[in-house]
Amino acid sequence: VSDSSGDSVDEDEEAPLPAPTAPAASGGAAAARALTLSDGQLRWLLEFAHTRLLEPTPPPCVFVLIKAVLGRRYVGARLYDIAGRLGELVLGADDATSRDHAAELLCSFLLAYPLGDARVLERLHFVVANVGYERADGRRSLLKLYGLLVKKLPAAPLLKWAQLLFVPLVPRLSDDPDAGCRKAAGATLELLLRRLAPDAGDASDGGRALGGLLRLTLLWNADADAELRRAAAQVGALFAPLLPVGESLDLLLRASVTALAVALADGARSDALDADAGRAAAPPDDAQWQPAYHSLRALERALSARGAAVHSVALNELWTTTLAHVLEYRHVWVRLPAARLRGGFPR
Repeated sequence: VSDSSGDSVDEDEEAPLPAPTAPAASGGAAAARALTLSDGQLRWLLEFAHTRLLEPTPPPCVFVLIKAVLGRRYVGARLYDIAGRLGELVLGADDATSRDHAAELLCSFLLAYPLGDARVLERLHFVVANVGYERADGRRSLLKLYGLLVKKLPAAPLLKWAQLLFVPLVPRLSDDPDAGCRKAAGATLELLLRRLAPDAGDASDGGRALGGLLRLTLLWNADADAELRRAAAQVGALFAPLLPVGESLDLLLRASVTALAVALADGARSDALDADAGRAAAPPDDAQWQPAYHSLRALERALSARGAAVHSVALNELWTTTLAHVLEYRHVWVRLPAARLRGGFPR
């Protein structure tokens, strides 16, 4: 008997193959545990799996087979081709089950198999470069893979590539037209920041990486582009409960108060233009009110987690003047968190 590469199969070269763990295969688990296969037979099975993966909707048994081989830590050149095809299926498989199976298997491959920095970076670039994929269902499956990687990456590579993982998620959080993608991006961003948080994370020296991401966010917060400021304010609300009392938290608090002042000034200019033209004042658009809303949420979350920060000098302007004006802002989603701040944090 020959496998697809032309090598003969030596049935005496036996190696145990663990049972597939998928529910569909549970009935044959005992028989599978007793099964032994040679190296040549395993290579033949990988050729079979690769061929079937080329179908738009591979049969479920192929994913079970690949999972069993990955669990055995079998190493073969064809596995790297299979990993590439799994990436394509994450985005383009016809059904959600196939996309999700592909995401889980690709994550297992990336975490379990020996890959140099260049190969790992190549795989990560595939993930981060496709978060804007045109099909929403493909983006959702890719973001599932993204979240698995952020959850399971060891601390060293997480620290090394924290910025690479962070930046592409920000526009998905604020601008993705699909609600499921926005939710997945937010959950993955929050998980990344939590893993880097100095008092709650599991990455040694994660505080330095977290500080670098915060500085980048604050740069966006000061940008002239309203859409970028909105995204930065939204991310700032994720940072807020993770920062200890001190310089970093004060920087975020000050940036949030500044964002509120900018929103008030923009609103006043719009109202003045409408008055000069003899028009009724138009309600603020998303790019105007959303940065204010997310900045207020950042303040709420920071003060809820770090009560002592209520006395920070970074908030002096908020308590003395800004908050009173925000309570008159012409959007209820801005007035509500402002009212909670006024009444919920006695000074």
